[in-house]
Amino acid sequence: MPYAGSEKFAEVTGVTLKSLRHGGHISTDYIVRKYWTRIRKFFDSASDQTFRAVKES
Repeated sequence: MPYAGSEKFAEVTGVTLKSLRHGGHISTDYIVRKYWTRIRKFFDSASDQTFRAVKES
């Protein structure tokens, strides 16, 4: 995926874009292990917001 598309996705979703200094591919396993704490925090906050929206409706 081109960088611009990734950058736009990060902006729209409110996440921090983590990019490599040099282009290339890395495994999902590596990324998940390295950034799991941040990924989990993002998912938990999204779940909290969804729960609140459902509760309020």
